[in-house]
Amino acid sequence: MLIQLPPHQRPAVRVPTALTSLTADSAYVYDCGRTLYVWAGPAALRVTQARAADLANRIRKEDRGGLATIVFVNDAYALPAIERSSCAGRNSMS
Repeated sequence: MLIQLPPHQRPAVRVPTALTSLTADSAYVYDCGRTLYVWAGPAALRVTQARAADLANRIRKEDRGGLATIVFVNDAYALPAIERSSCAGRNSMS
C-alpha cells in the first residue's frame, strides 16, 4: 500500500502503487507489512517529510505492535528494487 502525504497540510491519501504516482513535492509511506518505507520527493517541504515519518511511526506502533521496521529511502531509483525484494506478490510498484 502506498500512502501519499501531499504538501500544505492536506490529508494523507492512498494512491495506486506505481512509480507514476510519485510526485516531487509529496512524501510517501510504502507499507510492506513488517517494513515501512518512507520517501520524500526532492521538492517536499520538511513539514511534509516529518508528517510521513510520523505516519510511519504511528503505523509501526498502533498497527504493527511496534514490531515493524521503518526505512528512510533517499533515492527514488531504489524504490523498484525495494518493491521487488520486500513486497513481491503483494503490491506492484512499476
